[in-house]
Amino acid sequence: MAGIVTICLALAAVGALLLITRNATRLFFADIERGRVARLRGRAPQGLLHEITDVVSRRPVSSARITVRVRDGAAMLEARGDVTDTELQRLRNVLATFPLARIRSAPYRSIG
Repeated sequence: MAGIVTICLALAAVGALLLITRNATRLFFADIERGRVARLRGRAPQGLLHEITDVVSRRPVSSARITVRVRDGAAMLEARGDVTDTELQRLRNVLATFPLARIRSAPYRSIG
């Protein structure tokens, strides 16, 4: 019985470490609905949010999730949902105009 409890505790600890590590690399995520940022969690400068909104409102994007993470010392953008390759490239170009230090120093935001 003690062995099962020890294994369960070890699995819970590993799961918590994986969750912490995953969230440590995430700068922010934004849920897009009908061409606007409906939900945001993390550190994103207001200018970056304005530029993202500009890109997703042109068509407008019906539903998507944009996640920005740190990889190899640079901010990397991932998108899921109704985002075309052209829009994805525009979003990456917008992100490239904001230095990583500026994104990290932005205040934490929670919208929606």
